[in-house]
Amino acid sequence: MIDRDQMFVLMLDAHPGFSELWNEFADKWSKELKGLPYHLLMSDVVRECSKMLAGGQKHHISKILEVVERWLLEGDPYVRNVAIIGFIEGIQNSSVHDGTEPKDFIQFLGPESSFWWRKVDRFWSHGELIIDDR
Repeated sequence: MIDRDQMFVLMLDAHPGFSELWNEFADKWSKELKGLPYHLLMSDVVRECSKMLAGGQKHHISKILEVVERWLLEGDPYVRNVAIIGFIEGIQNSSVHDGTEPKDFIQFLGPESSFWWRKVDRFWSHGELIIDDR
């Protein structure tokens, strides 16, 4: 099972270009007693993903979304929550996009990510709870 200590290691393996972003985040939050607040990091990751996709770097986006899929399938509850509420909800927030739109990322979603994408979308459009009701 992927836990909070392992989750971003996977992301850095998939996209080493996030190392500067990671180092700044880890330095800023290193004294946090309850662990690093990964939800806050996801908004920066999403912004970078938007820039990459706008620049035509689809291969990187594909690798990044593969990691998010793993977080959802193999992660502990905290990791899954960061993937859903941090990353997927972040991607759906049009204010963090730079040259892209939320819908531009749908093509890169795996089955589990697609399920949660729809759940987050239904929450904002219809007020439905973001729960796994399968």
